[in-house]
Amino acid sequence: MQRSCLRYTCLLIAFAASAPMTAVAVDGVSLIDQNRAIAGNVTPGDTPGFPVSINSPGIYKLASNLIVPNSSTTAIQINVDNVTIDLNGFAILGPNVCATDGFTVALPCTLPSSGPFVGMGIDGGTGTPAAIRNTRVLNGTIEGMGGIGIFLNVNSRIEKMNVSSNGSYGVYTLGGVILDTLVRANGNIGIVTTGAVITGSRTIFNRGYGIQTGNASLLNGNIIQTNLSYGLVLTGTTRYTDNVIGDNNAGGPQISGGTQAGVNTCGTAACP
Repeated sequence: MQRSCLRYTCLLIAFAASAPMTAVAVDGVSLIDQNRAIAGNVTPGDTPGFPVSINSPGIYKLASNLIVPNSSTTAIQINVDNVTIDLNGFAILGPNVCATDGFTVALPCTLPSSGPFVGMGIDGGTGTPAAIRNTRVLNGTIEGMGGIGIFLNVNSRIEKMNVSSNGSYGVYTLGGVILDTLVRANGNIGIVTTGAVITGSRTIFNRGYGIQTGNASLLNGNIIQTNLSYGLVLTGTTRYTDNVIGDNNAGGPQISGGTQAGVNTCGTAACP
């Protein structure tokens, strides 16, 4: 009897090891992997396949890369407030390529025929501007989407992300914090935002402005380099200081607008 129980226990352990990863970890963080995305029901109302619909507040963590089938497909759609997407070192990947040799602006990218708001890595509410609040995205890569890499509404936070080779904007938010993030070789402006703090980030080789802001933003300690047009396009109420700005706009003017609140470097000298 004891031997039989031990054998049964071993079978249970073997089955658990081979079973697909469950949707919820023991600490209450919801896990998402490619199989779960295809199966659906990550949250109530989430249908099989992409996009993964986040319809409940909480923390969601990737347990594998997510790979979308084409450039018109969005990977994750957030429909509620108070959601954190932790990529956990993994990537959201699409087929789009905006190649750069590391010295020049990315090659032209092909947008989905319906425009930049299709085929996004994470869509935090393009259909309901300013209505989806308090979203966080962190710790991973979004690369090769047909449209925008990350779109988030107000009170958002993006940190420790690599957002590269997406067909349109790299990052588009309606306000919040962007911290320690690389935005590289996207098909339009690197970062578009308003009412935001952008710190310790790099926006390079994008086929538009490096950063464009609306009212009341603060830029500090960033690198804005080798973008196709201006490095910075800012409103007068946006302040910038201690940024390194160069080789944008084919060597022409680097900055349009904004209020310089300290020393910034343009090329080998202080910005005018």
